[in-house]
Amino acid sequence: MTLSIIILVIIMGARLERLKREKLRRKIKRKKRLTVLLTILILFIGIKIVNQSFVELLQVENEKLFEYSYFNGIYKIQLMGNIYNIEKSDIDMYYRKCRAIVLKYVDQIKDLIAKFKDDRV
Repeated sequence: MTLSIIILVIIMGARLERLKREKLRRKIKRKKRLTVLLTILILFIGIKIVNQSFVELLQVENEKLFEYSYFNGIYKIQLMGNIYNIEKSDIDMYYRKCRAIVLKYVDQIKDLIAKFKDDRV
């Protein structure tokens, strides 16, 4: 009877440790996402402030450092005085290509980690 209780305690302890590790991993992942989002937000706010200063200093109304709009499936991005028209289908195509490349590398890394774990055991 005491042996079964000891085994049960060992199993429960291992399960709790795994749950704690998963919770910590999720927390770290959430913090990374928030950091990236805040960095991008600060970047765009900075560009808007510089754009406003640029317009006020030079008293130029039609030149903008950054502006973007979407109409009929075409994104119009004005950056540093240059205008770029990008179709949504092009963005979707590049997104799919980049995602496939990233997922391929993620799978390779997962395989390497699994292989490393198997070799350690």
